[in-house]
Formats: sequence, C-alpha cells, structure tokens
Amino acid sequence: MLVIGLSVAAVAMGWFSLLSPDQNALAALLPAQLVAGVGLGIGFVAATIGGVRNVAPQDSGVASGLINTSQQVGGALGLAVLRRRHREPGGRHDGTGGAHQRLHHRPAQRRRVLPGRHPRRPLPPATAPDRPGPAAGRTVGR
Repeated sequence: MLVIGLSVAAVAMGWFSLLSPDQNALAALLPAQLVAGVGLGIGFVAATIGGVRNVAPQDSGVASGLINTSQQVGGALGLAVLRRRHREPGGRHDGTGGAHQRLHHRPAQRRRVLPGRHPRRPLPPATAPDRPGPAAGRTVGR
C-alpha cells in the first residue's frame, strides 16, 4: 500500500507541475489536491503501520512519534530546499529563479549563472574611521 499511495501522490505532484496561474483554481487545482490527499493519506498510514508493526506495545507511542517527527522535519527541509532553489531575487516569477533577468538584462556580466543562484554582489565598503586603525581599509564581512 505504501508504494501505491506514494505513486498516486507522485502523479498528483506531476499534475501540480502542469498547472498555470491563469487556470480556474476550482477546476484545475481541486482535482489535483484531492488526488494528492488520497495518495498521501494511503502512503502515510501505510508508513505508520509499517513503522509500529514489530514494536513492543510500551514503545509504540515513541515509534509513532518518531515517524510523525520525521515526516514533519522532512517536509520542512523539503520546503526549505525548494524555497532556496526557486527564490526570485529579481522580482520575476517566471520559474527560473531570476536567471532570465540576470542573463538577459545584464549583458556586461560574463559569469555563468545557474538557475536558483545569484551572482555575489560586493559588500559596501566600511566607513573609514577618522584616524587609521585596525579597521581602516577593510570591507564589511570579509
């Protein structure tokens, strides 16, 4: 059941990737969400049953808690990775992570920029003190 549930959820995730912002949310998004809910529901229940099946009765609460915690942490980490990968530093929401804007609107820049990565911008110079000292001539953060 675990494989079936996660396969159905994978189909729903593929369906989500085909949606566009101009589609009707009720007609396009709701069916994909229902399919994802069925698939994830089957998969998570099967994973929980498999995780507590051969555990002693006094330890079943701990085993179930570990399964739920790992699901929550995995979801949070996955969301963080996706957010980091698809951030939009240029304000564009074209799904390229701002690479389109960086590559096509800054022709003087010759560095290779991968989607989801932004070129390192120089930090502003530190304000020089009135008298020379250890901070004179240094930049912030370097």
